[in-house]
Amino acid sequence: MTQLERIAAMEQAMLRVQKTVDALCAAPDLTGFPDAVEADIAALEAYYAGADWKRDFADDEAGILPRDLPRGVLSEDGLYHLLETIDELRARLRSQRQEDQGMNEVIQSLKTRRSIRKFKPDLPPKADIAQIVDAGLYAANGRGKQAVITIAVTDKALRDRIASDNCRIGGWPADFDPFYGAPVILIVLADKSCPTGIYDGSLVMGNLMQAAHALGLGSIWIHRAKEEFETDDYKKLLSDLGVEGEWEGVGHCALGYADCDLPSAAPRKDGRVLWVE
Repeated sequence: MTQLERIAAMEQAMLRVQKTVDALCAAPDLTGFPDAVEADIAALEAYYAGADWKRDFADDEAGILPRDLPRGVLSEDGLYHLLETIDELRARLRSQRQEDQGMNEVIQSLKTRRSIRKFKPDLPPKADIAQIVDAGLYAANGRGKQAVITIAVTDKALRDRIASDNCRIGGWPADFDPFYGAPVILIVLADKSCPTGIYDGSLVMGNLMQAAHALGLGSIWIHRAKEEFETDDYKKLLSDLGVEGEWEGVGHCALGYADCDLPSAAPRKDGRVLWVE
């Protein structure tokens, strides 16, 4: 390769790299350098660090090279700053990857949880159910009142009775299971005397579903707990369990092993976040 061919090749490599660097600098999230660009960068780094660039630079300064030769690569500041910018981008990329790995696992779990509508009949271990219920106890709550209770139903006869009543309230055919076969029903109720009870109960429901996902179990929020616990039969259930006071049903967390693939997330709707800065 002649001197002019070498300079022309390095000039083209620099232009390709500069185009990629400009795109990465404008991107909110770095994606890394394509392999072809990495090869160009390696060639430019070797060229700039070696004797060839120094010789070409000296010849250019002496006026030996053709005046019409594209020579951005022989601009000391231009190539130096490009390589320096690449180092900064690589540092940002390493930092971003580290954040993504830890990225946090809680956020990843929040984004990947899905509602399950087909469950296996197998009962999860009681230790897992207890861990999920315990996570619900740590949900944020108004003024620290902790005015929410959870009834963990694993008894099949009671589970089927609740499913039948829920189906009737919902107006579906008698053979429809509104809990989609889930063997565990976690019923969340809020103290009616607590002004934030329904909000607090909703946060408990969220914790239950996220904890289930973290343990590899499926879940879904099923409504009509409010209507159930307005009836005498369900008020008696509370009494039989030793629960006193007035309680309002917030929801059922149907829980179990998913008998289906994890559904894909629907596209997020635009316009739901408004910034005031």
